[in-house]
Amino acid sequence: MISLHSFIAEVTQLQTEYTEVIIKILNRPCGLNSKLTNVLRNFSRCSVLEVVPAECPEGGAPCVDGVCVPLDKICDGVPDCPDASDEINCVCCRYLSGSSPEKVCDGRLDCSDQSDEAYCGCQPSSQWFRCHMSESQECVERTQVCDGERDCLSGEDEQHCLALSPAVLVQEDVLGVPENHPQGYLLVRLSGMWYTYLYSMWKPYLSHLVCLQLGYYKAIKTDPRSLNLPVVTKAARSLDDGNNDLFNPWNYRVQRTDNNTVVHIKCLEEDPLAAQERSN
Repeated sequence: MISLHSFIAEVTQLQTEYTEVIIKILNRPCGLNSKLTNVLRNFSRCSVLEVVPAECPEGGAPCVDGVCVPLDKICDGVPDCPDASDEINCVCCRYLSGSSPEKVCDGRLDCSDQSDEAYCGCQPSSQWFRCHMSESQECVERTQVCDGERDCLSGEDEQHCLALSPAVLVQEDVLGVPENHPQGYLLVRLSGMWYTYLYSMWKPYLSHLVCLQLGYYKAIKTDPRSLNLPVVTKAARSLDDGNNDLFNPWNYRVQRTDNNTVVHIKCLEEDPLAAQERSN
């Protein structure tokens, strides 16, 4: 008769081997059509360390030890898994992995905490940019973002090269898209870096193009703003070379200057007449 000690040792060994198999599955190249592989990959994308070695019937979600519980029991404040793993790491992405796995790492933010797009490869984000709109979602170097050349198949690395920011530091989401503000310092992204713009090189009529590019109605104010920095790095462009494409990074150059007066723009968010008609 097998001893209890031997039985526990054999079970432990089987669990170890099973976990190793699951990890190997997760590390296989993309393109596998197995439903199990897709479910496991989606769960692994919700956390850097989380691995869930199980597949559950429709409407169920796996605990770490393989037990299945209903989706509506995940992160409901009451432990349902034997190891209480259904109440650990309760981020939006984990719920989506069971209920709508196609929304995890699909290039669109579905979670308010952005967890559904946070662990999709191309890490660290300070060095890599994920082509989130392209089918292959390949990674390109940050220095290739807004360099004037399309590196992503869908061109998303060249889409967000201008921003208005209340501070010189631009806040980006996990997809590398800058926050949208109707007014602020004009920031230009060149080869992955954000730069203020030298006011003496700016033409106010271009502010309208900036506002339109950012989805607003028009520019209503363009001001020079002095930054309290001894030396500021700015983007500048020549308007006398016959090439007036505002949104092509090749038309910019970066320079160091002691003149720290930069461009600040305020946009009108929508057509007042359209807003009035909608309110009526």
